[in-house]
Amino acid sequence: MSRHLVSGRFAGLLFSTLMALTMSVPMSLVMLLVNGGFNLDAATFAVRWIQAAATGFLVALPMSSVAVPRIRRIVELLTGRAID
Repeated sequence: MSRHLVSGRFAGLLFSTLMALTMSVPMSLVMLLVNGGFNLDAATFAVRWIQAAATGFLVALPMSSVAVPRIRRIVELLTGRAID
């Protein structure tokens, strides 16, 4: 019996999901603030941030799934070292 919470066969999907969340949530917060979020009441701000984060995640997940393996390969070709 494995001690891991997630099967190793899902490692790529898990990595892409976590990468998408890590990038899209803070980025959506910053973009909302930059584009006038300071002028919103708290409830409106929260709704817009959740909407922006969800939209960003829906874009980032397939992008990270496609881009990360290719970027790893490019880095390996340029540096001669694999990224763990």
